[in-house]
Amino acid sequence: MAEGLGWAVKRDRDGRDIPDCWLTRGGYTVARMRVDDLVAFSVTAPGSQVPMAYRTTRDEVVAVIEQHMAGGVVARFGVGAC
Repeated sequence: MAEGLGWAVKRDRDGRDIPDCWLTRGGYTVARMRVDDLVAFSVTAPGSQVPMAYRTTRDEVVAVIEQHMAGGVVARFGVGAC
């Protein structure tokens, strides 16, 4: 994941790593999931319980977080989503 956003593995309340889940320095949670052969990432804003966006690449995840941090409007699904 992107170095500038300060990624770290997210941990549960007992201190165990949560597989395929990261927390940025700014408080965004990113989780990787697989549906059949498709890999997607959910992005949850700080303080939220519901993902604000879903993207299919790490570069798109970084872009959506940077856009949200800058105060921009973020589409829930990326370009070409069904």
